[in-house]
Amino acid sequence: MEELSNLSSGLLNSNTLLLQRQGHLLEGLFLWEGLVCHVVPVTCQILAAALLQESVAGVLEGAAYTAFKFRFEQFSLRVKVRRLYGELCITPFCYHREPQNLAVA
Repeated sequence: MEELSNLSSGLLNSNTLLLQRQGHLLEGLFLWEGLVCHVVPVTCQILAAALLQESVAGVLEGAAYTAFKFRFEQFSLRVKVRRLYGELCITPFCYHREPQNLAVA
């Protein structure tokens, strides 16, 4: 996914990520000392939802930004898996089963 590689390159040269809705599009603004240094438009709804889930009110900064930066590979793998499940029309096992309804063999 090109959006993930653009996000990865934006993470290298910034210290804050702002997420902003533009209609059906999410825009990631990477800031370095208050100035926008990189902009990534996100059209994939799965990626947009995952980014919004990681942020606090659409902002990633400080320790949260550093943690996100160091576990970005894990984040991108999780997004790719969710997208693959969506393309295959499969719901992941952990999302549609309640633990109390599982049978033990």
